[in-house]
Amino acid sequence: MRIQPHRLRHFRVSATLTLLALTSVTRAVQAADCAALHVQSPPHTVAVVELYTSEGCNSCPPADRWLSRTPADLQHWIPLALHVDYWDGLGWKDTFGRAAFSARQRALGDATNAPTIYTPEVFVSGRELRRWADRADFSRAIAARNAQPAMADITLDATAANTPRAALQTRARFTLRPSAVNDASSTVAWIALTQNNLVSHPSGGENGGVELRHDHVVREWIGPIRLTGASTQWQGDIPLPANARSADVNLTAFIERPRDAEILQAVSAPLCR
Repeated sequence: MRIQPHRLRHFRVSATLTLLALTSVTRAVQAADCAALHVQSPPHTVAVVELYTSEGCNSCPPADRWLSRTPADLQHWIPLALHVDYWDGLGWKDTFGRAAFSARQRALGDATNAPTIYTPEVFVSGRELRRWADRADFSRAIAARNAQPAMADITLDATAANTPRAALQTRARFTLRPSAVNDASSTVAWIALTQNNLVSHPSGGENGGVELRHDHVVREWIGPIRLTGASTQWQGDIPLPANARSADVNLTAFIERPRDAEILQAVSAPLCR
């Protein structure tokens, strides 16, 4: 059958319009997926993996690559890369370094009676893991945490806000289970916003002239949030990093007992699904 030229043009226009409509729907769905998140913690305890690192330390890039390349399973373990500031005096100031992260590392060391802190250092739910690069040791550490029933529940909601500076309107509910309620007064919560696909080019320090790539970098750190009883709600705006892609952003919340660095539960979700 021959198609008349005018009908062929009509067919092409219709096909193009249909394709544009489908593309618009797809983009709308993606935008909706990137506009909000809702996540609730599972019945088991989720492990929190904290890497203490610095761009001023030449033994840190292998640990950064390890954290980037180890596939994170947020139902079982959550990666956080916290850049410390105590290397900043050696020729390069780490853009992502914060005194608060150095203080947290020292607090973890004190709680676990560690003789020293250093970089790169890895903690799994408050316990140092020296052989983090050994796949079997790492898997055992995660499995040991996951085998424990959760002592708390966390619900985390966030919506992208149209404000002069991009932010996430965030609400978190922290609920202690009966076995942990007696410790409510000595239990705190933390919220962290992390970013992936970051690149730096240090001009000094031990990594001068080397391109560094980072994932799971903590960009916003909120806490300690004091728990006021069996259930505590926190809400507020969390700024997004300048020029951050939604696909690179994750939001994490966890509950901790500072005296022994025990993490009772944690939850994390990407802004884009």
